[in-house]
Amino acid sequence: MTYSEFVHAARSDQFWMGFIPAALVALSSLLALFRHLMRMRLIADTPVSLVRSATQGYVELQGIARMMAGKPIVSPLSGRRCVWYRYTVEEKSGSKDGWETVERDQSTAIFHLDDGTGRCIVDPEGAEVIPSKTRQWRGNSRRPGDAPRNGSFWDRLARADRYRYTESLIEEEDPLYVMGTLKALASGDPGTTDDAIRRIVRGWKQNPAALRERFDKNQDGLISSEEWEHALNLAEREAMLNWHRTAAEAEVNLIGKPVDGRPFLLSTLPEHLLRKRFRRLALISAVLFLLFGAGAGWALYLRYGSHG
Repeated sequence: MTYSEFVHAARSDQFWMGFIPAALVALSSLLALFRHLMRMRLIADTPVSLVRSATQGYVELQGIARMMAGKPIVSPLSGRRCVWYRYTVEEKSGSKDGWETVERDQSTAIFHLDDGTGRCIVDPEGAEVIPSKTRQWRGNSRRPGDAPRNGSFWDRLARADRYRYTESLIEEEDPLYVMGTLKALASGDPGTTDDAIRRIVRGWKQNPAALRERFDKNQDGLISSEEWEHALNLAEREAMLNWHRTAAEAEVNLIGKPVDGRPFLLSTLPEHLLRKRFRRLALISAVLFLLFGAGAGWALYLRYGSHG
């Protein structure tokens, strides 16, 4: 039976049960095609910025992931330390799919991106995350309580495990790519250099013996006016160095989800591999759109537009 004969012979309900899913696949593939192309173009057109010199607004940053000070982030499934996790717990069921999702969650805790010129806080909430580490394993409890078990394919096939776990991680020291909106959280006040000089001199005076040993060049047990002037010059130099260092570190930046709807991407893939990934996904979406769109359109034409 040819395709034309099959379309004409199908009952009305059979025809629409085949046409509607095909049309939906074609439509979703078209939308995915535009989404992947837009991401690929944005990545190509947005230059990579350095944290130290990045301007506020929509930016692209690359560096490595760093844990922030405080309580560490730990994946609930494997117990591994990380900066970000996503997991799914599925339970075996008697349904057609065979597995039912019983638990799903992902981390929203903040962490650092470090590119060597400075650090930026990353807020992953609302991000499209593309991790490089995703693992799946099975067990007999809802929470495995340990890391994935290794074993041969036949060992895994023979186990009648009730639960299936899927875990994606971004670990500390992983390469990190972020595209989103950069904004300043706060700017610290490094104070004046005069204040810094007074603090340094006050600290020296708290230890008179060390002060005389450092600045009493003629060893007469007293700090002369010339020696004291030398000490003040050193204090001023130290204060200036500290002031510039504090001023450089005073501004705290955070990168997060744009409010204007532009993509917020977080990935362990570098920029060039991320472009290739979206190019490949765009190609797959285009092929699916052509196949299902052409099939659905041709079936509709044969059913209602053809008079032959």
